[in-house]
Amino acid sequence: IDAAHAAGMQVLAAEGSGEWDLPALVQSAYGAGVAGGPDLTRPTLWVVGNEAHGFDGVDISRVDAQVAIPLYGQAESLNVAVAASICLYTTAMAQQSIG
Repeated sequence: IDAAHAAGMQVLAAEGSGEWDLPALVQSAYGAGVAGGPDLTRPTLWVVGNEAHGFDGVDISRVDAQVAIPLYGQAESLNVAVAASICLYTTAMAQQSIG
């Protein structure tokens, strides 16, 4: 996290109870969302946790923000690889839109 910050990156954690909603950040990246949150068009390092236990026992207080991926239907959580893929792809698309 420190190395990412030193390189000018924001550090976001994918957390089910995150303070920011990923779709809202997408809308913000395209100029239609709530301002003041993380900017997906910036270089970003994503931190993801264990599927069953999240960040249990890990201090994520140094991240810039915690971001939730909304779940629809009866799913309780996402597989960590799926969650990481969603976050990375969403960020890449937001960055592509400004390029």
